[in-house]
Amino acid sequence: MLLLQKVFWFLSLLYRNVGSGPPCRASVVRFPQSQADGEVLQVRLELKRPWIVKAGHFIYLSLPRLRSFGLGLFESHPFMIAWSQENKESTTIVLLVQCRRGFTRKLRLADGANYAVVDGPYGSHRLRSLSCYDKVLFMADGIGIAAHLLPIRHLLLAHDEQTARVRRLSLVWLLETKDQQCWAEEFLLALHDMDHRQILTIFLLFPNESEGSSQGRDFSIKQQRKRMYPLTCELDMDWWIEQEWCAEAGNMLVTGMWTALDGTHEYHLRRHSLRKPAI
Repeated sequence: MLLLQKVFWFLSLLYRNVGSGPPCRASVVRFPQSQADGEVLQVRLELKRPWIVKAGHFIYLSLPRLRSFGLGLFESHPFMIAWSQENKESTTIVLLVQCRRGFTRKLRLADGANYAVVDGPYGSHRLRSLSCYDKVLFMADGIGIAAHLLPIRHLLLAHDEQTARVRRLSLVWLLETKDQQCWAEEFLLALHDMDHRQILTIFLLFPNESEGSSQGRDFSIKQQRKRMYPLTCELDMDWWIEQEWCAEAGNMLVTGMWTALDGTHEYHLRRHSLRKPAI
């Protein structure tokens, strides 16, 4: 059984990356950085063969030319897919990568369009549980926004197709600096514009009003949208959960993706889940 799995994996890897036509290409976009803690890159991958990207998918990425003599082929790193653009002839996936050490730090050195090897997709994309709730509150800080973009798009499409019972979606994104909103601004605008029934509300929280951008100017949303609200305030999880709970009737799901490691956010979520079984 293990041997068959290895053979299937190898054949799948060849199918995704080998054949006639242009190879898979990776382009790296850098963002303004006002803090030393983890520069964020946007990696766009033009896949060799189109495939259907679903929420929860992740890949293993290798860039052979990232090391001398093509040795980068033997170094890979898992990344969650933050966004995708698909048509019948091509698929482009987008990764939001926070530079730490090792492979992610080397990505900063990638220039232009780099030959890439994509292993995947992996991960569960069964989102039936999300479709069973009337209200879903998504909460994230920093790079955690990457985990919420595709699930929100999935629910918006399911709502239009009347395959999900959800009728209220809220996204609360806590940003340490105003520079950080450019990481996902184009995707948030796309989500807002595809929300024809206006069930999605997006809140951008800036805790420090005096926090400027690394460009020396106030970094604001390029194109204003009526259901996107930049707010200058701290994140009060109890207040947000209570507001969503009381907004409409129906059961509710709260899902969070936090990069902070102090356990504060998890504590608040657990406390509310004990108070309200529907969360």
